[in-house]
Formats: sequence, structure tokens, C-alpha cells
Amino acid sequence: MTMLVNKSSLTLFCFFLAIAFSSFFKKIELFAGLGLISFLDELAILVGFFASSVKIRKVFFNRFKLFLVLFSIYITFSIISLVKNLGVRVDLITYQMVSELKLPMILFILCSQMSRLFLDDALRILKIILDSILFLSLPFVAFQVLMPEQYDIVFSAGGHFGDAYFGSLSFNRAAGFFWFTGEFAVVMAFLSASYMFLRTMFSPVGYIVRVFFAVFLLLLSFSRQEIFSFLVSISFVLYASAKKPIYFSFRKITFIFFNVSGLLLLVSFASLLFMDLNISNFENTSVARLVFYLRSFEIAVDYFPFGSGLGTFGGAAAEKFNSPIYYDYGMNVYWWYKENKFLTDTWYPHVLGEAGVIGALFYSFALLSLYFFCKRRGLRVENSNVGSLAKFSIVFLCVNSISSPNLADSVSLSFLLLPFGLMFARTDGECYGRN
Repeated sequence: MTMLVNKSSLTLFCFFLAIAFSSFFKKIELFAGLGLISFLDELAILVGFFASSVKIRKVFFNRFKLFLVLFSIYITFSIISLVKNLGVRVDLITYQMVSELKLPMILFILCSQMSRLFLDDALRILKIILDSILFLSLPFVAFQVLMPEQYDIVFSAGGHFGDAYFGSLSFNRAAGFFWFTGEFAVVMAFLSASYMFLRTMFSPVGYIVRVFFAVFLLLLSFSRQEIFSFLVSISFVLYASAKKPIYFSFRKITFIFFNVSGLLLLVSFASLLFMDLNISNFENTSVARLVFYLRSFEIAVDYFPFGSGLGTFGGAAAEKFNSPIYYDYGMNVYWWYKENKFLTDTWYPHVLGEAGVIGALFYSFALLSLYFFCKRRGLRVENSNVGSLAKFSIVFLCVNSISSPNLADSVSLSFLLLPFGLMFARTDGECYGRN
């Protein structure tokens, strides 16, 4: 069956083209300083949102009603707390809302566009997008591995600097087609899971080749957080979807493999607890994420129950407008604060600090509702593995956001939320706004 090319498929291709190139152009010094490049992903989201079908909005709201209500309550509490503590700050609210609204807006764009496609067509589009990113990244990774000095010169504005060290050995962290190694690792993790769960879309050889290269590129990123999140998410989904067979199935073997690998990685992380982290050494400590977590708990207690307010801690607005909260809690004395580094490297401390205990609970329940949506809706999709891939995406998003701001990253959200769009694709008995 030939894929039906219509407005929705073209919109999806253009959307992902803009998202991918918004990251790629940041690698190049010539484009990095242009203001339009910095906001190209936000512009693509805005255009995609207004280009999406009006007819799907009612269906979208009904399907994601719980998520949207809980998310709205979280935002409302954050704004009320901001007004109470700092007054009406339109600059903080506007700037931070750009980050906060990416999750529901990208979710709506993907669900709206794919609701006008048959599931087979939507899966073909997914395959084209995944294969394009995989094979576009291969030459860039080869260039970086084989000629690292030349690569650094060509892509001098990239976020790939900072080698991975194993004893006396050092390795370049692959960034592929993307600006930052973390984005590249997230995309490769999603590609690996997509090829694994949707293996019936490929020939046996094609399946093995794709999985090999996707996992290999993920490992070459040397991004421990993303690799760990991938192992945990795959293991969780396989365990949750197992039908408790008494024999040793392929699913069980895979589950044991990923669990053992994840356990080994977890042990390496746990060893940090026994190291001298030098939190009080303001000139040398590099554990900015841990400092943010500790301060977020303090803020949640001091500003109980609704936090310090939207745009005041751990987010893009707090960094942009130099939030007074950082001075109140002594974070301005750290070297990374003075150099404007690592200020948006986490997400949950931002949620807890700005929205407080109550707001953080509503936000957590909102994310949890997405997982249960996958569980319910996945049973109705013709290809049951689409539901499993969606569950992987939301689990990966939640786990990886412990150490990364993926819930506000356009590249990460656009790829990880793709399976939600697939669950809106047309089946024989459904049609949302399609002529």
C-alpha cells in the first residue's frame, strides 16, 4: 500500500525538519549567534500548533482531560505563588511559560496531525523520520570519532565538548546531527526502543542493522544518564507487559539482560554517595544538580505549600532574569553560577521549588496520567507495540528528567511524544477531522 501524502504528512515532515535543524544550526558558529536560530524550535511549535486541526481539539481534550486539568492546576499554583512573593512579573511568566507549554503543545501537534492519517501511513512516516535521523547522524559521528580536532573546528559552537573518562582513557562524546550530546543520546535511545518494539515493520536484516547502529550510537554518546534511563525504561515496560509465563521466553531473557546491565550502572551511580562531593567548595565543586535538589527542598519548606513562584528557580526564566532566589539561598557563590553554567540542567528541582509540594504533586500526577493513557489507549490500537513504545517514552521522559531538563526540550519531547500521535492515528472505526 502506497503512503497517502497529504497536508498532515507534509506538516509532520516540516515540523521535524525544523526541530532537527534548530539543533543542528546551533553547532555552527556562523548561525549560533543569530536570534532566529535560538527560537527556531519554539517558532516551529507555534506554527505547528496553529496549523493543527481545530476539529481534533475536543477529542484531544476529552482524551487528555485529566492531564490537562492537573497540568493547569500546577501552572496556576505557580503563578499565584509568584504574584504573592514577587508581585506581577509578566516577564517571568511569559518567558517561563514558553518552556512549560512545550509538553502539551507538542503533544497536541502530533496527535492532531496523525489523527488525519491511517495507522499504516503514520507508521511509515515514523519509519522515514527515524531512519533519516539515524543515517544522517552516522557520518557526523564518524567525522567526530576519526577527526576530532577538525570536528571541533567545524562545529566550534557545539555542546559536545567535555570528554568521557575511564581511568586513563578519554573518549569524545558523540553528538551526531544534534547540537548537544544529551539531545543526541535521547533521540538514539528512542530510536533503539522504536526499532525494538516495532520490529515487524522491518526485514530481519534491516531490523538487526538498525538496532545495532542505534544502540551503538547511544553508547558512543557516553551519556550515562540517558543510557541508564534507556535500560530502566526498557526493563520496566517489558516487565509491565509480561504475561507471567513459566518458561524462559525471549522477553524474560531480554528483561534479565537489561536488569543486570542497569544494576551495574546503578552501582556506579550509588558509589557517588561514598565520595567527597565538595558541596561547600564553591570554587571547585561540579555537582550543580545536587545543589539544585538540596536547595529545592529548602525552598519547598520555606515557601510551603506553593513554592517560590513561576520563573524563580531552576528554569529558563530564573536564569534569564537572574532570580533573587539564587542570592537568598547562597547559590550565587558557586563558580558555575558566576559563569552561567548548569543553571537549567535539571527539571524536578525547578518544579518543586517554584510550585511547592502541592504543585509538584499535581505535576507528578499529570505525568502519571499520561502513562495510564498509554496503558488504556494502547489496548485499542491495531499494533499493540505502539502502546508499549508510548509507555517506554513516558517512563524514559520521567526517569531521564531527574538529571536533564527533557520536559522542556523541544528535540526530546518531539521524538518521545511521537507514539502518542500514533495512538491517535485512524483505524477502521475512527476518523478525526479527515475528509
